[in-house]
Amino acid sequence: MSEPKSSGDSSSASTPILRVRLFICAGVDLSNPKTTIFLLRSIQKEGNEEIYVFPPEHQPLRVHAELSKLPAVIGVTKSLRSRGQFRRISVTFHGNLMNTYFNENENPRFMGEYLEETYEQNYSSNADTSSSTQKKQSLQSITKDAVIFKFNGTTPSPKT
Repeated sequence: MSEPKSSGDSSSASTPILRVRLFICAGVDLSNPKTTIFLLRSIQKEGNEEIYVFPPEHQPLRVHAELSKLPAVIGVTKSLRSRGQFRRISVTFHGNLMNTYFNENENPRFMGEYLEETYEQNYSSNADTSSSTQKKQSLQSITKDAVIFKFNGTTPSPKT
């Protein structure tokens, strides 16, 4: 007594599903520098260290209409208030989104153009290590180290 599978179950099994991380930030609009827009900087397959960067002309979120409709992306755009702020979010791609951003072999591409591959850089840890290696010094010791005295080869002797 087996029940026939519904068409919804068989189509979901054949549709590839991929979890990705998106890097979305608030940045400057290239066409109008006074305007702040949302940018999709990069995409990363979850579990991989490779990050795929979008070219500048494909970074504005308005170019990614289908992706902009996802609840997670809508929530991120509401939370970004000023330039330089960013969020990394996880999203599941399937169906049209999968076809838009990846080819049949899961190679990242957008609008027929393959994306540039880079590796993740942890900017926050770089900033922390550079500030922790510098110790606080008094202004007097800094100026002492910075000042170069004239040297003429003779030692000064006190005149009486």
